[in-house]
Amino acid sequence: MYRFAATALLLIAATPAAAAPPKDDARAALTVAGNPMVDKMVAARLAAVTHALLDVRIDGVIHAADPAYAGDPGAPRTLRDVVTRDDPDAERHMVERTDRAVATVGRAARATDKLIPQIEALRDTFVQALNDDPH
Repeated sequence: MYRFAATALLLIAATPAAAAPPKDDARAALTVAGNPMVDKMVAARLAAVTHALLDVRIDGVIHAADPAYAGDPGAPRTLRDVVTRDDPDAERHMVERTDRAVATVGRAARATDKLIPQIEALRDTFVQALNDDPH
């Protein structure tokens, strides 16, 4: 069930990015992605999306898929009921994992931003070496 929720979150999070016009300045994108305040905002928005998705009613789908639940007052009504059935803290765990994942992406963006000048210098050295080759 975690995979379903995580996939839904990624799909929702990726939709606006796919619709956005392409940016020419990858460095600016890394700077934004590497900003801890942006990381916190993204994590908060993903948490809000998680909470909203968990409120989605799925009881009709469950009854259609497994008629044994028809009329069962204990049948899950929302996605949250399904996710927290075996782990009452599942929602909190999902949010914590999302926070950690966003923070990791932010750290990676900051590290990448610092490495770009070195990578560009290495590229320039390589190109110069190829241009200087008499063969």
